[in-house]
Amino acid sequence: MKFSFNFLCLLTVVSTLAQKISLNNDFYSKYAVTVTYEENEDCVNSMNEYKECFPVMKDLYNSLYNSTNFDSMCDTYLSDKCQKIINGGIEKLNGCDKLSEKVLTINTLANELIDLIFLGLCSRDESSNYCPLSISIENELLNPNYKESANAMINKTCKSKKCTDITIDYFTREIELEKKLKEIEDKMSSTHFKRKYNVEFSNEDNTEQFKKFLEFLNSDRCKSLYSGNYISSGTTNAIKYSNIILIWVGLLMYTLI
Repeated sequence: MKFSFNFLCLLTVVSTLAQKISLNNDFYSKYAVTVTYEENEDCVNSMNEYKECFPVMKDLYNSLYNSTNFDSMCDTYLSDKCQKIINGGIEKLNGCDKLSEKVLTINTLANELIDLIFLGLCSRDESSNYCPLSISIENELLNPNYKESANAMINKTCKSKKCTDITIDYFTREIELEKKLKEIEDKMSSTHFKRKYNVEFSNEDNTEQFKKFLEFLNSDRCKSLYSGNYISSGTTNAIKYSNIILIWVGLLMYTLI
């Protein structure tokens, strides 16, 4: 199950967006908000109070190689302070309610993408051990050749109700994000990109596969934990996130043109 490409691309979406537009503030170059001190000093100052909530790629890799730092990163991201801006949006902060609709739209989608990945990466069970979803993501980041079937990860997940609930939330959000992206795609005016999307990027199998995972995770078989009623492991069922990410990046970049 290749979570790593999904993880890496989601976390670089914001940086990619930032490179497309003119930014004067270091934090905004990581967070993709087109606002300067001259334009809205109050909003910039408010956002800078939350910069620890959005570690950049270098920080993430360093944390993954150091378990203490990784724990600290997750604790920070899951703190009440960080969740306030993740769940509430920057428009709730002092001065940020006057940002343009484009900036707020990009920011909201970027928040959802990042929050989805941290939901999986920082997930823990009842004993505060990281969930199988988190372990799969971490292992693939540290070792590109690491492979684990989706079935194996799902079956391990069912041994913990907390991990099961988080993984259900993860795939549910994944499906919802795909819906949002399709809605954005419908509004696009670039015939060329639509043609490329239809030929290269479209992958209907992902949503159906996520739905199958959700069906099992919500089933009595999963709830029975150690009953042995596992998903058949006859096939790998690797999740192909790459197509989804290419669509995400393409659609987000389109909004900046």
